[in-house]
Amino acid sequence: MTLFHRVASAARWLTHRDQVERDLDDEMQAFVELSAADKVSQGVPASEARRLAVLELGGVEQAKERVRTSRHGAWLDEAAQDVRYAIRVFRGHPGFTFVIVLTLASFVLALWIYVR
Repeated sequence: MTLFHRVASAARWLTHRDQVERDLDDEMQAFVELSAADKVSQGVPASEARRLAVLELGGVEQAKERVRTSRHGAWLDEAAQDVRYAIRVFRGHPGFTFVIVLTLASFVLALWIYVR
């Protein structure tokens, strides 16, 4: 996959997440249906064929999670989740936030004085 395709894929995932998730769900369901149909043609009962197809995939939700974590740009989504969590924590504990900001500011000031 070229760099352009990787960037385009990551951008599509970040901007059209709902559609990408629907597409992923459709792909997983199509795989299960095709695999189950193949097993039925081999003589396996329909209910058992679907169960075997899901087992072969390793579970539908587990497979979708593997795809999500291996996507280009997944690290960007994880970083955004971390930032949102940090903001929630900081809003809930303003005194703690003040101490952290003061500590970081003093560290940056000390570093600036040292480098200068």
